Amino acid sequence: MNDQAETLLFRLARGTGVDGLCGMEYEREVTAREIEETILPELMPEAAAMCGTKKEICSDVKIKIIRPLLDAGRSEIEDYCKNHELTPRTDFTNLQPVYARNKIRLELIPYADKLLGTDIAASMGRLARTAGEDSEFIWTYVKDLKHRAEESSSHDETGEKGTKRAFSLSLLQEAAPALLSRLIADVFAEMGLSKDVSFVHIDAARELIMKGETGKKTDFPHGYVLSVSYDKVLFSKKGENEDANKEAKGMGAGAGSKVRASILTGSEWEKLREENPKFSKKAGLGKAYALFDLEKLCERRNVPETEIPLLQEEINVAPDSADISETHVITKADAIFEKLGLRLRTRAEGDYVSLGEGRGNKKLQRYFMDEKVPREEREELLLLTAEREVLWVLDRGCRGWGRTAKELGISEKTRWILLLECK
Repeated sequence: MNDQAETLLFRLARGTGVDGLCGMEYEREVTAREIEETILPELMPEAAAMCGTKKEICSDVKIKIIRPLLDAGRSEIEDYCKNHELTPRTDFTNLQPVYARNKIRLELIPYADKLLGTDIAASMGRLARTAGEDSEFIWTYVKDLKHRAEESSSHDETGEKGTKRAFSLSLLQEAAPALLSRLIADVFAEMGLSKDVSFVHIDAARELIMKGETGKKTDFPHGYVLSVSYDKVLFSKKGENEDANKEAKGMGAGAGSKVRASILTGSEWEKLREENPKFSKKAGLGKAYALFDLEKLCERRNVPETEIPLLQEEINVAPDSADISETHVITKADAIFEKLGLRLRTRAEGDYVSLGEGRGNKKLQRYFMDEKVPREEREELLLLTAEREVLWVLDRGCRGWGRTAKELGISEKTRWILLLECK
């Protein structure tokens, strides 16, 4: 029961819908690949990071997950173990508020129980059951729509099974938004895209379908594309080489040839600001560098914060240097970005920036328009990205266009700072 409550609160904080409120199922069949890519990052970030280095465990072998104690509270399980003289193994990291899920368990739930005078875990359990009933009802209509829309499309354009599928444009345009959103996500999931799909991608796809303009398309993560072709909506996947070439545009010899990386403590950063004019508070808006709270960034990318000292060793920065950017030319930013799952590239369709503070996202195209970035320069600006989210717009010319994800910025509480500088 407690695990269910943690899962729901975690998903609520990320803006989940009805399907996410269903929580964990009593019984579910998944593949080993799905466990590594979607389940472990949510439940056990530290285990997910370990699995990331062991690609051989990935496979399409079916595994059945059964949760017989889903409705049992933590205290019930602990009492049972005590009464029957059982000694369960406890993961010591579960008792440390180092990950978002641990903070929910150790801090948020006890606080909510005390503040509201209720058993939040039991309440979340009831929410999961009612949401599950609603979700099951909705999905019966989604499956019916998917069957009718695909059957009514001619199949001479679908190509090899799994690489392209065609649906009736008119039927999808008539569908309720709740059904259309689920159909889009479900079709791509059946084609192999089971992670990194956000509301931004779904909204862009729905908008494209409703406009129905032939030749228009919107990109999804990992090379998947939704496009409109006359009376059809096509779901497809690009050739791997095509997508790789597009993503690599502007990379040059790699991130290390474009960016310097330094890891500092808060006090080291303040010292650097005092001694180096270009980092001073009077440097102005045009800054050719970016600052990230490294612990927040690691949490976002599911990298244990215990990796931070290793990252510092990787770039070999002397912590007492008065001018890191000039005395230590760092060429291992590539290794840092690889560890955090980040890429340095030019823009691509579907890119967006997060506005932070619960204000949602903004398409990168709209950001460029709002900042009055000349059209001819937009294709050449370098971006630091996590999938389609743009974390940093590199302003190498200090023209005031640079932007860093606000929710990953530093504060007085920041312990470790990742400083990135344009070369």
